[in-house]
Parts: sequence; C-alpha cells; structure tokens
Amino acid sequence: MLSEELEQRFPYARYHSDHRLVTWFPEGALTDERADQIVHFLELAEMEEGQSFDRYTDMTGHTRIQISLDHVVRIARRRLRYPGPPVKSAFYATRTISLSVARMYAELMEGSRIQVRTFRERAAAADWLSVPVAILNAPIDLVPV
Repeated sequence: MLSEELEQRFPYARYHSDHRLVTWFPEGALTDERADQIVHFLELAEMEEGQSFDRYTDMTGHTRIQISLDHVVRIARRRLRYPGPPVKSAFYATRTISLSVARMYAELMEGSRIQVRTFRERAAAADWLSVPVAILNAPIDLVPV
C-alpha cells in the first residue's frame, strides 16, 4: 500500500489495493512540470509498491493544457523504460485538447509494457480496467466545495 507520506505529497492520488489501481485526479494547468510530478509519483509508487498496478488519470480537472508536445515525447521515452510486468493506464478526458494529448501519449507508448488507452466515458474505462466505475469518480475530499 502506498505510504501516507506519498499520499500527502500527491493529494490527488489514491491507491485502491483491492483492485491494484492508482487513481489520479489532477487539477489546474497541465504543464511540463505537473506532468513530471505525475511521472515522479508513478515511479515512486512502482518502487514502493513492489508489485504492478494499473493507473487511471482523470483529466477533467485540468483548467488549461500547457504541456509541450516535445515534453510528451520525452515522458513517453522515459516511461518506455518501465521494467515491471504489463500494466494498463487509462486516461479519461472530455475536452478535445486533453484527449489529443492523451492519445498522442498512447500512440507513443504502443508496444510497451504500459498499455495506454483514452476514454470519453468513465464506464468504458472501468470496464477496460475491470474495476467498479464508482472508484473512478473523484473522492469527496477532492471535489471543490
């Protein structure tokens, strides 16, 4: 299970041990720096957990997409070196720009041990990940009041 320290450093992430799934609900602008934080979180979680886990990123909290396309390529190259067992990484987005960035990443990751897919519907992502759709909703403590 992910440590409390890791969850405190990354408050928009949750680990669901019963499904071996990390859910991520980032907010604000998606910048090169924020994308690096996500990758850093995943790499720390992979080392700490010691076993494979699937990933779900809900991109609907992004207010702006400011990541450079070159940076998406660099992240994909870095993640292509993932040494663990095969895992799934689902991206949920409703805005065209978010979907485009996620699809680009998915294409760059083709053939890797991280199988990436994008979704416009949470239910489809839940089906692909073999998890209940309810855990793909933002936790109550992350929903703005």
